[in-house]
Amino acid sequence: MGPIVTLPAEATGSAPGRGRLAGRRVLVVGAGTRPSPEPDPPIGNGRVIAVLAAREGAAVACADRDPGAAEATAALVRGEGQIAAVVPADVASPEACASVVEESAVWLLSGESSYVNAHPLILDGGATSFG
Repeated sequence: MGPIVTLPAEATGSAPGRGRLAGRRVLVVGAGTRPSPEPDPPIGNGRVIAVLAAREGAAVACADRDPGAAEATAALVRGEGQIAAVVPADVASPEACASVVEESAVWLLSGESSYVNAHPLILDGGATSFG
């Protein structure tokens, strides 16, 4: 039998937040987790990102093509004590990507922060940005 490896709290997602994203607002596309028949289903990457961003102090816009899955993630974000918005979106096309960015920007800009520091979203070689 090999050595027993103990993972640090950061690796297991159980470490407390340090406020590294305090006052920031984050858009997570694909924030929901697809249903799984497994008895202990894995959590999706988007959901993990949303929850960890909230744990670090960010308000989170949860975008997903399944509104119920996005709402479940938003509930977890709220459970971390942060503000969450649900943005139903299927980003299969550049138009849909632009729409989710625009809708999220409205939510992000309506919050307490006076500005949004956002990098351009690349869509088929073009760029769209907000902020």
